[in-house]
Order: sequence, then structure tokens, then C-alpha cells
Amino acid sequence: MNGLMKKYKASLANMGEPIQLSQIKNKMDMRGVIKYAQDKGLSVADLTDEEKNRFVSPREMAKV
Repeated sequence: MNGLMKKYKASLANMGEPIQLSQIKNKMDMRGVIKYAQDKGLSVADLTDEEKNRFVSPREMAKV
């Protein structure tokens, strides 16, 4: 096993558990926030938290 594979295996051992969709409480309108940023001539990363929060809403649980 080469050094790169050893680093990869070590990173997997340190990685946390995956987040389940049911654990996510909010959703974000990604299409809307990307379009908003493009209209302002910015990247999404350059938007303020307040601007990004306009596109966040509570996730509705699906009824089975």
C-alpha cells in the first residue's frame, strides 16, 4: 500500500457519520440563491448570511 492510500484510509477512519435527510431541519432554495447572487454579480460565498437566510425555510416532513 502506498502513502497516498494510507492517508486515504486514515482520513476515512477520522470521518464522521453521514447526515441522514431526516436529520436536516431546514431546506434552501439553491436555484434562487444562485440566481440572486448572479444578479448581484457575486458568488454565493460572497453573499452575507442575512441574504442567504432569505432562501432558507423549514423542511416539511413528508406524510406517509
